[in-house]
Parts: sequence; C-alpha cells; structure tokens
Amino acid sequence: MPRLQELDEVLFEVAMRPLFVSMGNRQVPVRDSQAIVEMPSGRVVSVVGRAYRLVSHAEALALLSQI
Repeated sequence: MPRLQELDEVLFEVAMRPLFVSMGNRQVPVRDSQAIVEMPSGRVVSVVGRAYRLVSHAEALALLSQI
C-alpha cells in the first residue's frame, strides 16, 4: 500500500455498515460487529465492534486544532 503524503488523501468519506458473513448460500448478520467502508467505493477499511463511534478524519483534525 502506498504511503499517504497529502492531507487530501486521508479526508475521504467513511460510513458504518452492517457486517455479514456467508454461510453456504445465506448471508448472516454479524450482530456484534460492523464494517467501516470508504464512500462511495464501498471498500471495507475496518471491522469494529457495535460500541465503536465513528470519527471522520476531518472531525479528528478539527478536534486536534482546538488543542
């Protein structure tokens, strides 16, 4: 994976989506986990627990600027 060097490269939109696992020909929800996906591509970038709170890169940078 190439190294990210520009701020614009990390400010992509993400969303939390339900996570499913294939069991034979069925899609079964994974109740205790969810996927973090890059939008609009839908590429999964992480799997997290139900209690996880999503903080976008832009939101994190705004909080950092307040320190």
